[in-house]
Amino acid sequence: MDISPLDDNELDYLNDMIFKYGSDAAVGDVSELDGFLTAIASGPQDVQPDAWYAEIWGGELPVWEDASEQTSFTTLVNRMMGVISGTLLEDPDNYEALFLEQEMGDRFFLVVDPWCAGYLRGIGMNAESWGEMPEELMAEHLYPVMVFAGDENDEELQSLTEEALEDLQQRLEPAACAIHAYWHGQRQ
Repeated sequence: MDISPLDDNELDYLNDMIFKYGSDAAVGDVSELDGFLTAIASGPQDVQPDAWYAEIWGGELPVWEDASEQTSFTTLVNRMMGVISGTLLEDPDNYEALFLEQEMGDRFFLVVDPWCAGYLRGIGMNAESWGEMPEELMAEHLYPVMVFAGDENDEELQSLTEEALEDLQQRLEPAACAIHAYWHGQRQ
């Protein structure tokens, strides 16, 4: 099985299929998919691929127009999961989340909200077990994810300086690695 990172064309293909077949309950884009798969790969218990694959679509699998689309999508998602899992396990210093960028004027800003929403969606696949994480680790590592994941934190985000926002964003990838390391150690 190919476990090379997906290239831009492959990521675009995943996005196209998500937009074509996804409902309001499905992941919204490839960044959210990346966050979701990262949480699944990092969690306290294995989640069966059939279960997390269905959750990508909000619980209801699409009716594919063409079997080759389904095969290509599934192959790419499985490869994406393999890359995420392998990197977190074997090379966490090189783990990179798939954040989006937005251009505003002559500056580019990271857009981490979809990735964080996906990560929380992944936690939801096994929420009770995630609740067993020590509170201090939750506060340290899940706080940045939770701040960016939902509209209910807009007021808090608005009150932060640009520097504080960037700091929280910079904490996301190390947090994902630390969470993976914690749960991996617990499963041993």
